[in-house]
Amino acid sequence: MAGQLMGAVLLVGGAVSFSLVDAANGVAFLGFVGAIAVVCSVAMSRGLSRQGFDVPPVACAAASCAFPLLVFGRQESVLMVLLAVSVVALGMFFATRGFRNGVVKDYIASTFVVVYLGFLSSYAILVHQADRSRPLVAVVVIMALAYRWFSYLGRHFIADRPLWVGHSAGVVGCLMGASASVGLLGASFPPMLMLGALVGLACVVGDVAGVIVRTSLGRVNRGMLGRVDIALFAFPATFYWFRLFLT
Repeated sequence: MAGQLMGAVLLVGGAVSFSLVDAANGVAFLGFVGAIAVVCSVAMSRGLSRQGFDVPPVACAAASCAFPLLVFGRQESVLMVLLAVSVVALGMFFATRGFRNGVVKDYIASTFVVVYLGFLSSYAILVHQADRSRPLVAVVVIMALAYRWFSYLGRHFIADRPLWVGHSAGVVGCLMGASASVGLLGASFPPMLMLGALVGLACVVGDVAGVIVRTSLGRVNRGMLGRVDIALFAFPATFYWFRLFLT
């Protein structure tokens, strides 16, 4: 329960902070997303290092932060350019170290850290910049909280903790959160239900991916990454839904 409360405080606190502080140009939100990307990338780099990988934490943190920073106020096409530049830059970085044993695995692990955090977190900036007249980020936060709490209730109170029950309950929570947010976005009910379903499925992917990552890093507790893993996948789903239905 304490973990659920911490996750709720993180999400709500982030939403309130960027809404109240300099929300006109999104600088506060950019700083919030960038800080989380840096903290999580360093944690993942250190975790992979403990598992025998040679992952440079400073380089990965810088690349993860550069994604949302450079995407700020731009189109999503910049993401592909940044992704290509990061992959090439990391390749050159490891090439300077020589082709020793395990260098390919180290390169793949480092690229994964950058893509998982920098690439996906950039969609939070794109969602925020997509339409400032609509509280898209607030709706994502509402659905992410609904998923987290309904998933928790499904795993602990509806049944004897089977994962599929928790995930299913989380998707139901996203649908309810989307339905409750119809007035916030000014969209009709069917597209909002589609948004709830898309974000629900994205949250399931993020939840499962987060578990796999933390398990591979040998982590028992959720940590910072465990608080934001579902949102990492919810923001891309929301962005492309917005481009399809509200533009």
